Order: sequence, then structure tokens, then C-alpha cells
Amino acid sequence: MQDYSLFETTNFNHFLELVRGMKDAASAGHFGAVQAGYRQALYESREYFSGSEAPRAISYFSLAEFYRNKGDEPGFNKVKSLLQDLLGV
Repeated sequence: MQDYSLFETTNFNHFLELVRGMKDAASAGHFGAVQAGYRQALYESREYFSGSEAPRAISYFSLAEFYRNKGDEPGFNKVKSLLQDLLGV
């Protein structure tokens, strides 16, 4: 189940864009779109994470997107490290 190639593919950026879309939808009051985005992110993250790890991974992706958006490279790298720990890398 755990595929360690997550950081070597465009999927990492894809997950960051998914959570960014969820945040944008929440800001616009489109909570159905937030739910749909979350379900999609959970489903797709199971390629890399177990079902019990997937929600935590989505939270980490959300934090990573936040730090990337703010230009906080140390924060971004810390969250990326947490994701790597979750993957067992």
C-alpha cells in the first residue's frame, strides 16, 4: 500500500492543489465542494497511505500548502518530513 515514490512524482503537487481547492471552496462558502474535495483527496491518498493514515496525511498536505503559499521553506520542509515519517521513509 505504501508507495515511497510520492515525492518523486507530480502527485505531491497534485495533493497540495487539492487541499488548496478545498480551502478556496471553503472561503467561498461552497461546503459541498469542500466535502467532495476531501473525499477525493482521501481516496487518492490511499495509494500511498493506509486508511487510518490518510486523514492525517491530508492534514499534513494542508499544512504543507499553507507553508508553501506563505513562502516559509523551513515550515514546508518540516511538514514534508512529517509526511515522509508517515510513509516510513
